[in-house]
Amino acid sequence: MNINFMRFRKIAITISLILFVGSIGSIFTKGLSLGLDFSGGTLVEIQYEDSVDLQEIRGVLSENGYEDFQVVNFGSSLDVLIKIADQPGNSSLGDQIFTLLSSNDFEGELKRIEFVGPQIGSELRDQGGLGMLVALGMILLYVCLLYTSPSPRDRTRSRMPSSA
Repeated sequence: MNINFMRFRKIAITISLILFVGSIGSIFTKGLSLGLDFSGGTLVEIQYEDSVDLQEIRGVLSENGYEDFQVVNFGSSLDVLIKIADQPGNSSLGDQIFTLLSSNDFEGELKRIEFVGPQIGSELRDQGGLGMLVALGMILLYVCLLYTSPSPRDRTRSRMPSSA
């Protein structure tokens, strides 16, 4: 079966260019959304007796002026993990979040409050970049070796006597 894939090349190039330009435009207009590991912030873990609605916790945090946060279940539906981006000059952010939630009928047991610095993010970025460079180098080496050494088929042809 012979399928002519090349007849779709103009459509594929057009779609690829539209997606590429849209992606670059999105990065310039909205920027990159860096996670807590890269930007630094506070991590609060609370355990509840009954499962709680994460959307309600998000609503309480939004109503009280907190921005750039994540609320997820951690392990089970009884454990809630709240990640909040770093706010300069606010060293008691975790305690404030726990007090705010407790005063809004979200009584639970505070398991931990941790500050995560942006240093972890720079290490991850550096190691990821190094890994990408090593992978690119290995691909380059593979392609170089593939196209510079003769294939086994070419070597056997050169050894065969000519029929003429």
